[in-house]
This record gives sequence, structure tokens and C-alpha cells, in this order.
Amino acid sequence: MAKKRNGFWDELKISMAAPFQVWENGVIYTERCSAVLDIGEGYLRFKLGKIPCTIWGSGLEILSYQDNRLLARGEVERIDFG
Repeated sequence: MAKKRNGFWDELKISMAAPFQVWENGVIYTERCSAVLDIGEGYLRFKLGKIPCTIWGSGLEILSYQDNRLLARGEVERIDFG
């Protein structure tokens, strides 16, 4: 079976299977969230599989978390892994 090409994404070598996505409107989405560890003023901490991830910013809130799918939003300033 031939591999489906994604045009623009292939040219930039961007994987369509990224661990999570952050859009410019502040939406954060992943299908690999194994646990929400903590949420507080200015941060959201969760696990991508076995790797802890912290998103720093303002107005961060979880909109939905179900079956490893995390949907959140807020003003993202920085992302740390580990």
C-alpha cells in the first residue's frame, strides 16, 4: 500500500502524528495524555505517555479529558518536557 502524502506537511517534514498540537487561538490538543498531574495558576502539567509535560501560560483550563484525549485552552507562553 502506498503511503499517503500530505503535501505541505511533507515538504516541511512535519509529522501528522505529533504528540500534541497547539493552535494560535490557544487550543491545546493531544490523544496521548496518560494522566493530568496538576493544574494551577499559570501552568498545566500532564503526562504524554511516560514523559511529563508542563505548559506555562495564563488562563489555562481543561475543557475535556477522556480516553487519553486532552483538550485545553489558554495563552501558551512556554512548554517544558521532563
